[in-house]
Amino acid sequence: LQWLQWASGIDVPLLPGSAERVSSTFGNPTFFSSYIALSLFVTLIHARDLSGKWRTWAYVGAAIQLLGILAGATRGTLLALLVAGFFALAYYAWKGNGRYRSRARLALAGVVVVAALFLAFRPQLATVPIAPVQRLAAISLSDTTVESRLFIWKSVVANSFQNPKELLLGLGSEHVSVKFNQFYDPTKIVEQWFDRTHNAFLDYLVQYGIPGLVLYLVLIGVFVYESWRLIASAGDQERFRGLLFLLVAVVYAVQNFFVFDTALTLWLFLALLACLFISRNPATESSLVARPMPSWLPFSVPTLVALLVIPVSIQPLRANLALAEAYLYQLVDARRSTSALDRGAKLGTYAGIEYGYQVYEWYSERQVVQLRGEERLIAYRAARGILKDNYERYPYDARTVTYFAHVLDLAPKGEEPEEAYVREVLARAIELSPKRIQPRYLLANVSIRKGDAELPGSASKRQYYEEAIGELEEYSLLVPTFAEPYYIIATLYQVVGDPPTAKEWADKGLSAYTKQDPNTARRASRYYVTAEDWVNAARFLKDVVAADPGNFAVLYDLAKAEFLAGNPDRAREIVAELREKAPGLVESDTKFLRALGE
Repeated sequence: LQWLQWASGIDVPLLPGSAERVSSTFGNPTFFSSYIALSLFVTLIHARDLSGKWRTWAYVGAAIQLLGILAGATRGTLLALLVAGFFALAYYAWKGNGRYRSRARLALAGVVVVAALFLAFRPQLATVPIAPVQRLAAISLSDTTVESRLFIWKSVVANSFQNPKELLLGLGSEHVSVKFNQFYDPTKIVEQWFDRTHNAFLDYLVQYGIPGLVLYLVLIGVFVYESWRLIASAGDQERFRGLLFLLVAVVYAVQNFFVFDTALTLWLFLALLACLFISRNPATESSLVARPMPSWLPFSVPTLVALLVIPVSIQPLRANLALAEAYLYQLVDARRSTSALDRGAKLGTYAGIEYGYQVYEWYSERQVVQLRGEERLIAYRAARGILKDNYERYPYDARTVTYFAHVLDLAPKGEEPEEAYVREVLARAIELSPKRIQPRYLLANVSIRKGDAELPGSASKRQYYEEAIGELEEYSLLVPTFAEPYYIIATLYQVVGDPPTAKEWADKGLSAYTKQDPNTARRASRYYVTAEDWVNAARFLKDVVAADPGNFAVLYDLAKAEFLAGNPDRAREIVAELREKAPGLVESDTKFLRALGE
């Protein structure tokens, strides 16, 4: 239904938002596909125990689950099912009887032919508007996502073996981001922040060390062993059931090599392992000796369970509801928003760090721009308070430390923190994630802000700007193939009135810019517009528009840059597009329209 909603463009009541890749109510196609891939085999196992219409309906359910997996288009799950299918055919080609063996061998030959054709026509298939085919065909070592994943996996292994203690004991549950931040490189990784390696085996290694990884491998190994024992049984029914259980293990292991494990898939895997144990070791009849039960026990046990529900479920729910209320009122009523945040924070859950991430986004992206006076002050103090508490409670979380430093940088007049404290926070952020540009830019901003307070052209202004440039130069040496710091430095030299030096740094940025990056493109376009280099300005504005097609103001800037770069026809095409998509925008600059002949 969700896929049909997307394909038809018709919103269906009560259905989650539509997209080409469906996620059902899970909110993530990976969560949805990885779980359904296991439940598919549960349905097939159970179908053999049914008869008549019930068996037919079970197979219909299995078909729907398979369609759901295809609609989810999660590459790890699709690859896992392909491997499982190949394994099943190989088993029947080897162990099957009569026609099953011959059919399996023919099917294997067909699979080889289809795989060869798929590889031969992979570039063409990557453009087919069918999500599963398109995403599988797009897999290559040059794919941005694949490059990023491979770099993360390689860095996790290398970094882990450099720290014997971490390799043995791990970093603790849900602390993959600590490892990620240590080797984060903006030229190698697409995502800014990461709490998973997209490889469940490496996730267990990082969190629980080698013992945790070994236990996880043993868990899968026991599942495989018990499945194989069931396959070796005498009955056809048991052998078939054992094969399906074995395919569950194959799918689970293969897809978890490319995605992260979730509570849903792990829970189902453990439940199926328990079923395997039961089927291999059926209980014998026995009689229990009845003993008198204390009168208080029947009431105490449910009471204890009910009390445990409060910290495990009720309190986190209340914290989330408070956060939702704060979100709704972040702009229209800062006091009510802050009150909701305080109420949620006092519940004593582990939602504090997520509160920090949320209030940072609210304040830095919306409140700092749209709120004024006391409302802005209330919002700032709320963000600062939550992030400061988290900074002191989670000093190892680079994301929290960086966000805290940025909020301090955006302090309203009269609330500015001491410079020494800001530098202390930024030093911590740089220590936790050395190659991240945000702390470096904020550190440079400390000097820039002091320079902006000086008279234009004064020696002191130049001195402060050179301090900022020095900080960024140091960073550019650490990440020499990253173009963004070069353009920041070039812009700073523009401000102090040194165009030749600015151009030298911009040329370095131009040579380093080999992949589209919207942040770098924005900085580069500003530099080239100021330098009146319209050809390069148009080039980078195209990248900004590609990253944000709905930003019509930037698209209008691109039209002007194209015109000034000597491409009036392209400028007219953009203006015509804007007249259709953003009526009234192009009329805001009548001089440009006259120059364009409109």
